[in-house]
Amino acid sequence: MKKFWLAMAAFVMAMLPLSPAMAQSMTDEELAELAQFPLTEPLLAKLIAAAKEINTQKVDLGGGADMSKMETLAQLVGQIEASPKARDIIVRNGLTPHDFLYGMLAIADAVAAAQPGVDDVILSYTNAANIDFYKSHHTQIDAFLAGRL
Repeated sequence: MKKFWLAMAAFVMAMLPLSPAMAQSMTDEELAELAQFPLTEPLLAKLIAAAKEINTQKVDLGGGADMSKMETLAQLVGQIEASPKARDIIVRNGLTPHDFLYGMLAIADAVAAAQPGVDDVILSYTNAANIDFYKSHHTQIDAFLAGRL
């Protein structure tokens, strides 16, 4: 179980906040959508539930593909959709692969943006309300990312 959480945290934190190279390759629409994607308590609960089930079943979110080589969010969503087990778990937990990925990205971006001395690039595509959400839910989100939930 800890292995999944380490992999999930590594995936989220390695790719997110989005690297400047990935942010540059994303479409303007993807950047705008990510900047407006809202974190909520119901979404967080669904993300946690889906991640726990993915962990329990040891499902590869990318279906074996190297997701770190994906350049756009559409490519990342496509990889998750191409993994039937991952897609089914995500859908069963009330999410779409798109919302799962964007939710994870929004969490990671909010975590990064809440840190002292944050880069202006991160702030440019991070929803200010999500930073506040993280600050008010940091104990739960930090435990989630550390695999303690």
